Amino acid sequence: MFRLAAIRWRWVQVGVFPDLWLPLTMYGHAFPSFQTTPVFDLRGGRWLQTVGRLAAGATFEQAQTELNGIMGRLADEYPNTNLGTLQRPDEPRPISALPAAEASIGARTRDATVGRAQLLMAIVASVLLIACANVANLFLARATRRQRETAVRLAVGAGRIRIIRQLLTESLVLGLAGGVAGLGLAFGLARVLIPLGLPSALQGSLNVSTVAVDLRVLGFTLVTALLTGLLFGVIPAIQSTRPDLVSSLKASDAVGQMRTASRRYGIRDLLVVLQLAASLVLLVTAGLFVRSTIAAYNTDIGFNVDGVFLASLDLGRQGIAEEPGLLFYDELLGRLRALPGVESAAIAMSVPVDPAGARVTVSPEGYEARDGEDMELNFNVVSDQYFATLEVPIVRGRGFTPADDADAPQVIVVNQTFAEKFWPGADPIGKRVVGGGPTPPTFEVVGVALDGRYRAVREDPMPYMYFPAAQAYQPVINVAVRAGEPLAVGPLLRAEVRALQPTMPVYGVRLLREHFGAALAQERSTATMIGVLGVLALALAAVGVYGVVTYAVSQRAREFGIRTALGARAGDVIGLVLGRGARLAVAGIVLGTAVALGLSSIVARFISGISPTDPLTIVGVVIALAIVVLVASYVPALRATRVDPIKVLRYD
Repeated sequence: MFRLAAIRWRWVQVGVFPDLWLPLTMYGHAFPSFQTTPVFDLRGGRWLQTVGRLAAGATFEQAQTELNGIMGRLADEYPNTNLGTLQRPDEPRPISALPAAEASIGARTRDATVGRAQLLMAIVASVLLIACANVANLFLARATRRQRETAVRLAVGAGRIRIIRQLLTESLVLGLAGGVAGLGLAFGLARVLIPLGLPSALQGSLNVSTVAVDLRVLGFTLVTALLTGLLFGVIPAIQSTRPDLVSSLKASDAVGQMRTASRRYGIRDLLVVLQLAASLVLLVTAGLFVRSTIAAYNTDIGFNVDGVFLASLDLGRQGIAEEPGLLFYDELLGRLRALPGVESAAIAMSVPVDPAGARVTVSPEGYEARDGEDMELNFNVVSDQYFATLEVPIVRGRGFTPADDADAPQVIVVNQTFAEKFWPGADPIGKRVVGGGPTPPTFEVVGVALDGRYRAVREDPMPYMYFPAAQAYQPVINVAVRAGEPLAVGPLLRAEVRALQPTMPVYGVRLLREHFGAALAQERSTATMIGVLGVLALALAAVGVYGVVTYAVSQRAREFGIRTALGARAGDVIGLVLGRGARLAVAGIVLGTAVALGLSSIVARFISGISPTDPLTIVGVVIALAIVVLVASYVPALRATRVDPIKVLRYD
């Protein structure tokens, strides 16, 4: 009988702490399922990680040189397993000496995580700048109200540097207070929000107590608070020390504020335009991420995720050998299929969209592999009814049946990409696939399944193979049950397992829909965070518009009073105020759209299934931003129509 060795990667995950450490020599006792597979004798197995400490004075470059020499000698001694890769078929298999912090996460995962973190930090920084612009506008307004005080102090001999220093001190105190409050809020929310962004399988094992204040975070927060305090305080401080002394000292407070503010509109308007532009960029980015995530959920993954209940069993830990294990599977599947409401049930070594997966080297009939071509292909081991349970269409031939047992000819089902790659234009049914090893087995292709997603939702089509479970025994399996009420299957499945093997635990209980959602957990959490930050940026921009327009209305109260006294209607006054908001919106939208299009190449690295210049997203954001600006301008516009001409005309 042919036996497949499904070697999976096992490593300590970042943020997940083991409760028990065992010597490697006890591997077979800890994982009895692997006792039937000589994992320590498989030279082609790549399931272990090597950890070492550099000698005193040694460098990673020196360690890398020594490792290269070792790999060269191994390639000479064992060319079948240690010589050649897909890119460099004539060179030894490479090995890299990396710091533990880099090696703890795979290179692709690390690059993706770092890239997303950098993007999020850039977005957070943009939101911070928008908030700073709001505070700067408030400080400009306060400086306008204090211009008479500033003029008097300058007139009696106070230096500009002294006044600027006082105003900057006030802004720094405000910035530090905000930093302390934000730090406390951040660490309070982290314990709640971080687990929510993880797959359900990791939420229980994450040690959130490690999310604590350390010197690096404190230092970063302190520096950020100081820089933001300077950022939003420096412009108002400089502007406040440049008043027209004669006008400021002669004019009344109201008239002086109006005259000075009229000269400050340019700076205040510029800050609001920048706020709106930054908000548009963030909202476009958020919209693209959300639509990309929705597109991922709507991707044709080759199977139906709804209505399927999953659970995992490990017969090896129960000391069950191959022959009684196959009988156990047959009995369990028979019991499950007889349950009311169950449409079908099957077992599988792997569940779709599983990053671990398994691979085996094969040679398709009539195909000449290119030099260095990787013929180690992904596969799964499944029982009959697997394709029906996951609703994977068989586009040609047939799936597996109970007749494909250990005594029958060895068969295989391949996917469309496999058939098209190795037998283009030919009928794959009846073709043969030869396995590896000293006595390579031969499999006959009996069916072609529709392509699907096997290790990730976003992956290119790959050749894939299915072997019948009765011909390639696997002690660790997943049970998949399709039922009208999949949640009700859990207690029934546990009861049936206990009836057959009272001491066998059932673990990994979940719905296939939840398993699929976990594969998109990082993408979903990133889209959620960016969406929240985008909405926050929009709210801050709306506050900025409201503040500027409200301030302009207060300074133009005499003008509106005169217009009303001369017969202007409320609609005319509202139009004047809304016109100011509209001009700000147009300028911000034009600038923001240009920046968003310029950054499209960066955003494209993190999304798929949608163009980074998607017109629907950009137009939707522009409309939403315009509506928010008009609403923020309409409230002070109504206030302008209620100006009492008699009161405002009393000013000289």
